[in-house]
Amino acid sequence: MLCYAILCYALLCYAMLCYAMLCYAMLCYAMLCYAMLCYAMLCYAMLCYAMLCYAMLCYAMLCYAMLCYAMLCSAMLCYAMLSYAML
Repeated sequence: MLCYAILCYALLCYAMLCYAMLCYAMLCYAMLCYAMLCYAMLCYAMLCYAMLCYAMLCYAMLCYAMLCYAMLCSAMLCYAMLSYAML
């Protein structure tokens, strides 16, 4: 009878150990999934930031080009007016 009780106790301990290991494995998997999700979100955020910086750079270059064009047109207009005044 004592051997039977010891055997039942050992089986119970083994089952509890297996359950604890399963819970630990599930926790590790959940933490890994969370870490991968955070990494993916970080990569997406960095990509969005890079795209925003690129868009701002393109806008700045466009504004600069428009300013240069306006200055060129103004210079040409001044030259034309000066040429007309000399006639």
